[in-house]
Amino acid sequence: MVGPVETLKELAALVFNDPATAFDEANDVLPIRDMPRSTRAAIAAVKQRRTLRGDLVTEVKFWDKNAALDKLMRHLGMFERDNAQKQDAYENLLQAMTQLLGGPPPPVVRAPEAPPLLEAPPTVQ
Repeated sequence: MVGPVETLKELAALVFNDPATAFDEANDVLPIRDMPRSTRAAIAAVKQRRTLRGDLVTEVKFWDKNAALDKLMRHLGMFERDNAQKQDAYENLLQAMTQLLGGPPPPVVRAPEAPPLLEAPPTVQ
């Protein structure tokens, strides 16, 4: 069964993955079965192709670490402080404007839509 703990473990595997664990001492890609489980979990794709000389080239693409870190930080509530600071700053600005203006700031009025700069050329019949 997949639950919150398993989900967090998968996110952690992406965040804390060391790509070096996918390679051997000669910088060749290890066979998938020889990689640590956490490394395998962090792999998005593996592609193999032959060069014109016949050499086998293996490409390993990992999942986006920044996206995983962002999700993990959101889960841990690490953005709450930033959000509270932004709200506090907005409230402080509104309070200062109210004191300066002797009342709440005026509502924002949108400008009327401007006419087009160029008119469409007349159609020829």
